[in-house]
Amino acid sequence: MKKILTLSTIILTLFIPVVSARTLNTEDTVGILFFAAYCIFIIAMLIFQIVVCLWVYRDAKKRMPENATLWLIAVLVGNIFGFIVYLIIRKDHPVIINPSSTETIA
Repeated sequence: MKKILTLSTIILTLFIPVVSARTLNTEDTVGILFFAAYCIFIIAMLIFQIVVCLWVYRDAKKRMPENATLWLIAVLVGNIFGFIVYLIIRKDHPVIINPSSTETIA
């Protein structure tokens, strides 16, 4: 819920500078530029979080298919801490070629 609220707030506030750009002085313009840079940073971090979650889910599905969803939730909730824990744990689980067999890749 917090991420959805943050994203909608960012989208709404990106339109404020466009509407009031004609009546701004230099200090306001600099403030708006910093705010726009902050918004771009937040959007980039959200995109990065989505990419990391997709990678963790796909990698966990190859290594430990029964826990892939749990690792996705751990990375979503724990962010960078969940990702670091996953990177530490994944070393102990080799890639499974065929889930119905016990054949693995080291």
